[in-house]
Amino acid sequence: EVKKTRNTQIHFKYEHHGYGQKQLDEFTAAEDAMCKQDNVILEIKVMRNHLETYVYDMRAALDTIGNYKEYMKDSDREAYLAQLNQTEEWLYDEGESAAKDVYEKKLSDLQSLGEPVKMRYRFHDMFPSKIQDFEVTVTDIFGKAANIPDDSHITAEEKEELTKSCEENTNWAANSKEVQN
Repeated sequence: EVKKTRNTQIHFKYEHHGYGQKQLDEFTAAEDAMCKQDNVILEIKVMRNHLETYVYDMRAALDTIGNYKEYMKDSDREAYLAQLNQTEEWLYDEGESAAKDVYEKKLSDLQSLGEPVKMRYRFHDMFPSKIQDFEVTVTDIFGKAANIPDDSHITAEEKEELTKSCEENTNWAANSKEVQN
């Protein structure tokens, strides 16, 4: 038996419900602009937070119980504390909506006075252990220099120069400790 087939034309209409390429490009550009704006806002908040943190940390460190108090003259410290307080007041008043570069300038101004104080503190904090390590090293070298055999490849002049250098460094370390005390 032969099968009969019949062809019937079916008419349908295709509708596209998506956006065209031009609209997609516009939306992408708008999203990029919003992301950039968000990043600028975040950078401003981060810079404001850095300034605020610096104000609080330095004020606490320079206050009566702070570690940095003895590394700044009293008159300079009082003026700097006033500047820190003034900056804090500015932050919560006019500085609420300041630009990033304004925060950076204020932080830079505060750091120009505060960072040298931090460096003096770190130096005085680390100096005793570092000078002790230096003295141990010089003493070790001095002991090794004294035990160099006469038939060594090191000449007597080189040995004498090394011993003299060790003595000079030992004297320098002793003088440095005396100055620090």
